[in-house]
Amino acid sequence: MNTQVLKKWDFGKVRLIENLICVQTKWVSRSWRERWFSFPWKPFKKMKPILIPLERVFITKEKDGIKTYIGHPIVIEKLKQEMIKALVK
Repeated sequence: MNTQVLKKWDFGKVRLIENLICVQTKWVSRSWRERWFSFPWKPFKKMKPILIPLERVFITKEKDGIKTYIGHPIVIEKLKQEMIKALVK
């Protein structure tokens, strides 16, 4: 069982799945203060990795015709809000 899946929502023929693994690594430069006053002291490392959510959603289609969208919780929340607005109209 995948422990990274947070929540699942079903909207008829559409299923939304939140997954924390949907992130990408971005390298950003470290400030001089961070470089000189960090512990352990590593002033020559200019860059550090940070994790940001993927903006894309992975789409799969199952045998019974249900489309499944898998993505980071932030992106799935935006998609869910758009789907609710579309259903209300």
